[in-house]
Amino acid sequence: MIRRLRKTTVLTYHDSITNLPNRFRFQELCRTALVRAKRQDASVGVLFVDVDHFQTINESLGFALGDELLNAVATRLRETLGDAHPVARLLADGFGVLLEDLGNNTAELAAIADQILASFARPLVIGGRPHYVTVSIGVGVFPQDGNDPDELLRSAESATGRAQDAGGNSYMFYSHELFALAVEALHLRNGLRQAIERNQFHLGYQPRVDVSTGRIKGLEVLLRWNRPESGVIPPAKFIPIAEQAGIIDTIGDWVLRESCKQMVTSNLIQNIVSVGGARVVGGSIPLIDWLLLLLQAESLAAHNKEKQRRPN
Repeated sequence: MIRRLRKTTVLTYHDSITNLPNRFRFQELCRTALVRAKRQDASVGVLFVDVDHFQTINESLGFALGDELLNAVATRLRETLGDAHPVARLLADGFGVLLEDLGNNTAELAAIADQILASFARPLVIGGRPHYVTVSIGVGVFPQDGNDPDELLRSAESATGRAQDAGGNSYMFYSHELFALAVEALHLRNGLRQAIERNQFHLGYQPRVDVSTGRIKGLEVLLRWNRPESGVIPPAKFIPIAEQAGIIDTIGDWVLRESCKQMVTSNLIQNIVSVGGARVVGGSIPLIDWLLLLLQAESLAAHNKEKQRRPN
């Protein structure tokens, strides 16, 4: 009796070809995620992933190899996304991905969609032979594109259709506004990874004045990103993206090192310096100790260069 109940449960909630959760189970997972998101004032993303030209592929390979293809697509999605994001088979050649813990970050949805597209650049082995397939992805976002699982899935499926109409092998957001924001954030995210090596970051110094005496009591270091494609980008726009991308500590380290170097070479070392956005610095070393260590290193380096320039 217990075995029969377990088998019935598996059949009710799982797809027999891919062993993924089915549409019914996916809607349940989505419904639970929406309850959590409403409580936390967060976003939930639903991706609808559809195999491009599946009917043609299925007819040319035959139904048995068509099922093998679907299983290979399911495996590729699971390998790409890991256990963090549930994957389900929703339709014949349509798969769903549920994305939680996004805060209000649509850039992460775009990055995951890009990751899925890139994963299918490698061939799938079907019937012992490599086959290249592409997918199209539609993105629905709670609460903008729907307040319940059915509405979100309809939005995501509609966006998938637009992606396929545009030629496939791409992703689309149901909301044009969210799509534009996500693409912009993704471009900034990619650009941030190259900004340091391309010398696109610059430091400015803002005097801090003692209002009782009118004298300058120190300087505040301000970080600016001068991006050739779009001009100067303020920290309020790119710092949150750097935090989400996990490169904020690298940028913070550069700011401290560069400000210390400039302090030494410009004789600003006597001034009190506050690093604007000091929260970007991670690690266990207190900020003031880190600054002192860097100042000592830069002072020593400048002193050695000066000695080398002096005639013997």
